[in-house]
Amino acid sequence: MIIISKDKTKCAEYNRIIVQKNFGGGKEKKYAVIGSVNHHDDILDCFPDKESAVRELEKIFAAYQNGEKTYTL
Repeated sequence: MIIISKDKTKCAEYNRIIVQKNFGGGKEKKYAVIGSVNHHDDILDCFPDKESAVRELEKIFAAYQNGEKTYTL
């Protein structure tokens, strides 16, 4: 599945997507959804709390399970 980042500057078929603490992101960007492809990591979106980031990850997984070919954050 091809994923497009929230700021629309990154688009790839990521082979791994994780939620990770974002150091230096301020109060509004404490956790990031990060996609990995070819040993390169892209921040796809940032969230104020871990729960919001995990919810977005679950939405991506649900789209993948439904056979969707693209997903936009």
